Amino acid sequence: MSDEHAFVEEIRRTPDDVTPRLIYADFLEDHGDPRGEFIRVQCELTEAAPGSAHRADLLNREGELLNLYGDEWLTPVRELGAIGVTIRSFERGLLERVRISAADFLESGTELCRIAPALSRLDLRRPEDVDTELATRGLPEQITELDFSANGLTEDWIRAVSSVSVRWLKQIQVLHLQTNRLGDGGAAALAGWTLPSLKSLSLGSNRISAAGLSVLLGQSWVRQLTELDLRMNPVTDVGLNQLVACHPNTWEVLNLSSCQLTELPAGQAPVNLRKLQTLILRHNRITPAKWAGLSGAVRFWLTSLRQLDLRNNAIHGRSAGPLPSHGID
Repeated sequence: MSDEHAFVEEIRRTPDDVTPRLIYADFLEDHGDPRGEFIRVQCELTEAAPGSAHRADLLNREGELLNLYGDEWLTPVRELGAIGVTIRSFERGLLERVRISAADFLESGTELCRIAPALSRLDLRRPEDVDTELATRGLPEQITELDFSANGLTEDWIRAVSSVSVRWLKQIQVLHLQTNRLGDGGAAALAGWTLPSLKSLSLGSNRISAAGLSVLLGQSWVRQLTELDLRMNPVTDVGLNQLVACHPNTWEVLNLSSCQLTELPAGQAPVNLRKLQTLILRHNRITPAKWAGLSGAVRFWLTSLRQLDLRNNAIHGRSAGPLPSHGID
């Protein structure tokens, strides 16, 4: 239905805005579709006060609707190869993410997107089975987030994808590659990808050191991210200095937990990381002797910081930074 398509398009354009979902719910209810009430109930749940009678009523109605219709709504998705989708997979009334093998998605992705029109996030399993076809086939435009985590991917897979013309790179806004085996070679190969729309990149637990990071940071699309996750890589202080020196003026979230860090450079120019709001430094080796430099960095060049996580360092009792004036608890 063309009207329905227009409503879903608006939901995709503004995924964080609840209003288009409620308008869509009105449309469905006017046509006697119980999905309308379900969307409304789940949207209201996001704002209902914990422990309130209204929230309890909404939860009860959510459960009733899912018991009545949940399997009916999910059966077509499951038949097309979606893995592990349950009645808890709905987000504000709609199915936005599925896990599926890359081969199955190549076969049924168009139909899957038709029956789940708000679908935008794919968790793809075993992409190496169809690497060339996956790279050369276009993805539906509504897909903006790809998750390749925990697939055992190596530098060879990154280079295999890089060797062909990848049609979907320009539309991807969020890319997850954590818990693979990319190493420095994979990070360097990833630098060969062109991702002009990318906002968030997750590379945790890939054995990437300062050497691989240095090549990756040479790409303008990396410096223009809003979120970068490098947790559990041997970045060390050398890599951290490279991160700061590349002038990443758009970064808002940086995760460097378990990266073998001992200090944060305090003498960098204020322009660096000026938009950073969340800095995660858990499970590193920052000692009390280095805390003064870190505190100075927070004061003078991490001026937008709102959350600083220092848990499980040698700074006992420190879970966050020392500046309430910057909103740090």
